[in-house]
Amino acid sequence: MGRAFRELSEADMSIKKIFTEIWEGWGLFYYKLAIHAPGVIALIIGITYGYQVFINLKKDTTAITNTAFVILATLAALSFTFSRAVRKHDEIEDRLLYSGERFLHSALFNLQASLIKYIVLIIRPPNIAAGNLLEIIIVDFLGFIVGMIFIQAIYAAHTGIIVLNKILWKRMGRHPDWNNIF
Repeated sequence: MGRAFRELSEADMSIKKIFTEIWEGWGLFYYKLAIHAPGVIALIIGITYGYQVFINLKKDTTAITNTAFVILATLAALSFTFSRAVRKHDEIEDRLLYSGERFLHSALFNLQASLIKYIVLIIRPPNIAAGNLLEIIIVDFLGFIVGMIFIQAIYAAHTGIIVLNKILWKRMGRHPDWNNIF
């Protein structure tokens, strides 16, 4: 009976090892997915909303840009605050500051583009007929500028998300029991 128990125990250990390897493999896959998916999703959402703002220069999209500004400013504040919490780790602190700077820069780009678009909506004379050369020059040129600024805002926010997410995932794994289910 003792021998059978030892064999069973070895079989249980082998099963545990298999499950552990599967779990670690899943963890690595999930880690890679979790690092890049939020940035890709934010990029897609940003491009979608940027397109809405860019294509509809005659429509007031202030609610979209205000929401984006609040989100970006909050992420910048969180990144800067987090950098103060890890002052003893120079590299992590620097990366968090970099992430916060990217979010702050994105928020400022967003604000600038929103202001330019709002100015276009306000100063656009209501009696200019569609296709008027002055309207085409003002609206299309400023629309192009607004689009370029929004693209910069999206790019800066994407960089901030990727950098911040990498830091958070690396810090989560700093203790060996972070994914210990056995």
